[in-house]
Amino acid sequence: MGVKMHKVLLIIIVLCVSTMFAITYDGLTEYLKENTNMTASRIKEVLDGIYDQIGVIQNKYSTTITPEMMVSIMMVETNGRNILGDNGNSIGYFQLQFQAIWYVWEFFPELKKDLDTDKLLSNPKYQAQLATSYLFLMYRNTDYDLHKAIERYNGGGDPNYLVKYISYYKQILTSIKV
Repeated sequence: MGVKMHKVLLIIIVLCVSTMFAITYDGLTEYLKENTNMTASRIKEVLDGIYDQIGVIQNKYSTTITPEMMVSIMMVETNGRNILGDNGNSIGYFQLQFQAIWYVWEFFPELKKDLDTDKLLSNPKYQAQLATSYLFLMYRNTDYDLHKAIERYNGGGDPNYLVKYISYYKQILTSIKV
């Protein structure tokens, strides 16, 4: 089977499994409680940001990504830690960089704020909204190729990024009781 067929199958599997399992807010809350050191209030802020922005994206573009995709990205990036990475260039739970944030602002101007590193670190909901928008834009910019979108989220620098993502995604699906 060729690489293109693997990509198509990955997209189909992710979308089918997401629909089949109907991952819930409560299920993701429990997953994060069990698998991170995040406080209950931080979990709520992150998930509220993800779910709120998914609604905005759905209304604006009639397509979107799923909450478990975003939780998987967060787990790959920081394992649920609100940290600075890449010598201070990557910020928060989703390791956002300012050039990604500025890009998101072009398509979602309602998210534009006066921002610095400290303000971003102190606002997990906003981090989640920005990260959700950024992954969606990568998805849209790759003609809805989820494989490429996930790799682009990370900047393409880690050849194992997609494997790590799929591992967390599967862990989420198998740990949540539907």
